[in-house]
Amino acid sequence: MRIHFIENKDNLIMYLPDSLRFFKINSTTKSIIIDIINSQDKKYIIDKYEITEDNFNHLKKFVSDSSKEVLTYTIDEYNDYLYKLILNVTSECNLNCVYCYEHNGGNNSKSHNSSNEVMQKSLDLFFDKYKNILNIQIFGGEPTLNLDAVEFIGKYINDKYTNGQIEFKPNIGMVTNGTCASDRFIDIINKYNLELTISLDGPKSINDKTRILKNGIGSSNIVLNNISKLKKFTHSIKAVESTFTQYHVDNNLSVLDIIKYLKNELQIKDVHVTPVNAKKAKDFYLQNKKSFIDSIPAIIDYKSKTGQNYSYMILDRMISDLLHKSTSKHICNAGLSTFSVSVNGDIYPCFMLDNVKQYKLGNVFDDFSLIKQVDRFKINKCKDCFNNTLCFGCLGSNYFSTGDIYNTPNEDCEFKKKLSEQLIISLANIS
Repeated sequence: MRIHFIENKDNLIMYLPDSLRFFKINSTTKSIIIDIINSQDKKYIIDKYEITEDNFNHLKKFVSDSSKEVLTYTIDEYNDYLYKLILNVTSECNLNCVYCYEHNGGNNSKSHNSSNEVMQKSLDLFFDKYKNILNIQIFGGEPTLNLDAVEFIGKYINDKYTNGQIEFKPNIGMVTNGTCASDRFIDIINKYNLELTISLDGPKSINDKTRILKNGIGSSNIVLNNISKLKKFTHSIKAVESTFTQYHVDNNLSVLDIIKYLKNELQIKDVHVTPVNAKKAKDFYLQNKKSFIDSIPAIIDYKSKTGQNYSYMILDRMISDLLHKSTSKHICNAGLSTFSVSVNGDIYPCFMLDNVKQYKLGNVFDDFSLIKQVDRFKINKCKDCFNNTLCFGCLGSNYFSTGDIYNTPNEDCEFKKKLSEQLIISLANIS
């Protein structure tokens, strides 16, 4: 039985990693449980702590029952359906974002726009391989620079569904920088029910430093005007993604500030805030991730009192895992139930690894294989960690940080441990 005790000046929490359960306790209970686990004599424990036999038996039964609990393991690899297929329609972009991984070793694709032939072959291959595809994500580069391919994807899927060639119509999403809101794009959105995730790093003072046009001017005015236009003529904006950098910290903006700005000012429901992935020499490199941890008590408290969600997606996933008592044996589902197709038809585990040749799984004009992901509970730094059942990661981020998809940077490990501990404390305090 594994137990991890989480303590601060106001709380003592007993967390059970193998069942994802947690309890507020006192120091005496902690000591008794440790003695029981260490097989101390019953009479010794009763006399030492001056407890009744019933109290001892209750705690003994708790320890025994807890050691038998098992988690539900999510299935990352499916035989009959695919969770997500990412289609890269272009490697071109009209922005010059300071932290873009494409500038730092990834996605060095020679061709710019993908062809309709590659898109059709991609869809045919995966529809033949799987009974259903739940989600199609159109990606780039900036996808709106190849609207021909975007329109082709929407029409091709729609025709296959209408003709009965597929029994389930996938959700079609797109990640865009928000610089396009043309009439043609709006028509495509409405015709094929595209769901948009727009990248925006917060207020103009920050976004104009990180998400910059090729001419060096910030993109905020264009993006904010386009968000208004898209909201007026479509119902397509489902989420916004923000990359949190040292620029935010230097401007006294917290993670919670960014969430409130995006939800309140832009009225966008789902927010995905992530710490920047960058080399330490960069001035936007996030020197510490304290703001993510500090935001948790206020987020949990506000939700419990008002029912309104001011969370972000990483936190939402952790809460869901705690609620449903579920975990995964893999770092992520890349190459198992998620695949990415590059502009020339090469298949990779995820978009961050596109054109990293050692992780190429095949080509749409041939075939592909699943990635042989290792069991993360067997990775040396993970197997004995208290956080291994609640933690999750990103193969692509690992690769660009350490050069190894299975080697998570130590600072990321420490951050996720602190994030989990703070979340558990905050949840325990409203239970």
